[in-house]
Amino acid sequence: MKLLVLYLSIAFMGYYVGARFRGRKGKIWDVSSRSVTLVVFLLVFVMGSRIGGDERVLESLGSIGINAFILTIATFIGSILMVTFARKLLGINREGKKV
Repeated sequence: MKLLVLYLSIAFMGYYVGARFRGRKGKIWDVSSRSVTLVVFLLVFVMGSRIGGDERVLESLGSIGINAFILTIATFIGSILMVTFARKLLGINREGKKV
């Protein structure tokens, strides 16, 4: 529970700092942006290596893949249906103009 509070606190602090300084330009922000990108890539690499080293994950990779595929297809079809429904409800054609 303590870790969850820590993670949420860090996330909210990051949101606050990002929202506070949004739109500013300058060399420090370019360096900061590149640093954040590098850290995110490093985080994804470390997470992938830890998950890839777990034998239980590797043993169930087939079922994980099937579940991910089904979830992806369901999300894709659901998105198309909801956009179509919203377009008809709002009276908007495919070009985004009122009918």
